[in-house]
Amino acid sequence: MANLVHTGDKDPEIISVEPPLQKKSLMLLNIQHLRAFAAINVVLYHIIGLSPEYKFKLNFIDILDNWGANGVDIFFVISGFVMFHTQYTKRLSPNAFITHRTIRIYPLYFLITSLFISFKLLMPFAFKGEIISFKWAISSLLFLSQIATNHRPVIYVGWTLEYEMLFYVVFYFCLFLANFRNVMICSLLALISVCFLSGELIILEFFLGLLCGAIYHKYDIGRNYSLAFLIVGTVLLLASILPEIRDFPMSRFFKWGIPSFLIVLGSLKIKQIEASFLFYLGNASYSIYLAQVFTTSFIFKIFARFFADLDGDTVAILCLIISVAGGCALHSFIEKPMTQYLRRYLR
Repeated sequence: MANLVHTGDKDPEIISVEPPLQKKSLMLLNIQHLRAFAAINVVLYHIIGLSPEYKFKLNFIDILDNWGANGVDIFFVISGFVMFHTQYTKRLSPNAFITHRTIRIYPLYFLITSLFISFKLLMPFAFKGEIISFKWAISSLLFLSQIATNHRPVIYVGWTLEYEMLFYVVFYFCLFLANFRNVMICSLLALISVCFLSGELIILEFFLGLLCGAIYHKYDIGRNYSLAFLIVGTVLLLASILPEIRDFPMSRFFKWGIPSFLIVLGSLKIKQIEASFLFYLGNASYSIYLAQVFTTSFIFKIFARFFADLDGDTVAILCLIISVAGGCALHSFIEKPMTQYLRRYLR
């Protein structure tokens, strides 16, 4: 196996994982595929959880019950890697960085949250759950609901995006330091502090992603080591399907965060796989992740009313396919044009 070799501080070829700005040939394709896997895994996780509410009994797919939540951990590690990677290659100023990330995350989230609040106010009979207060709505739109109300955001998947934005803010302030070593140290200390205050280890998964970026750019770990990391991470992630491991009282940081770190790190230096469909799904992963707020419940309502006799596993698979298709439509017709317009406008 190849030895670890330090490559120095020379800037590498610019490779971005930001889909609206870079050509396909310049992208880390395996990371795109992991983004697709993570988004679909989370959607499936919520579909499995919703099935009993609509009286659909699962016979096979329920073996993945609770397992699909690991998509969030993969997302967090990827996010940390992307932050280091784009900063190392593009050298954005702190203000340009936070503007770029806000445009990437906030407009679509604001749109989906606003629509959800509007629909719930206009058609409360169609939605379950609590009445949305003004404070809860505003704090959700500002990524502050867990701080301001000790409550998850109005749209249930938004809790991950609150952590995401918190990480962006931490990284933003760390970027004012002189070099990447200080940025890494400052980021680690800041994330440990947040972890201590919140009691959530999951926030440290962003640092695992930063570490992936540092290793990728600073060391040549070779394909053999990379493949070994990928295999070990995949085996650990798949092993957590087993009830004995899945239900063991262990922090998700160890159960899914460490395997996600190994999978992302291992995916970087092995051969990049060309798969146009997976590439597109990776681009659409954010829209797929947000669109499920509307698609999954709506689809289950339709099937429960008109196709109640269908097999539960069939309904779950159809729900997954339709939800992913809805997310792709959201990406192509709303997210992508909106993001491109905002970036051109700010330029």
